[in-house]
Order: sequence, then structure tokens, then C-alpha cells
Amino acid sequence: MAAAVAISSTLEKEREQRMLKRVLPHISIACSLILLILYIINLFNDAMGFLRGSEFEFLLLISIIASFFTAVYLVRENWLSDKRKNRDSSRRY
Repeated sequence: MAAAVAISSTLEKEREQRMLKRVLPHISIACSLILLILYIINLFNDAMGFLRGSEFEFLLLISIIASFFTAVYLVRENWLSDKRKNRDSSRRY
């Protein structure tokens, strides 16, 4: 009985990790796009005061670009991993 509960708990943890692995890159993409939009608005209308200081803007732009491409890479890797798993499971049967 205890072994079954431990296995069930392990499976739930793995499922949660897989869900986080899929959700976090998408959250990163959404946040980086929001920051990019704020950056563009700030370029056209500085009076809005979204961002102050050229150093902050430079670091923010680097952060936006890095997080966006990292997230896109992770989404692509997750997709390819699923594709490989499906291909491998279809070959076994």
C-alpha cells in the first residue's frame, strides 16, 4: 500500500514538472512581449514614464530579447521531444 502511494506521488510530481516545463516558457514569452510593448510605447511617448534611464532601457532590452529566444527554444525542444516520444512509441508496437 505504501509503495503504491509513493509511486502515485512520484507520478504526480513528474506530471507537475512536465506541466511547469510547458507553461513557464509560454509565460516568459508573454511577459517579454508585454515588456517589449512597454519599451516601444516608451520610445514614442516618454511622458508616460514607463521606463527611466538609458542604462535601464538597455538592460531591459537585452533581458527581453534573451528571455524571448530562450522561451522559444524551450517550446521548440518540448515539441521535438514529444514528437520523438510519439515516433519511438509507434515503432515499438
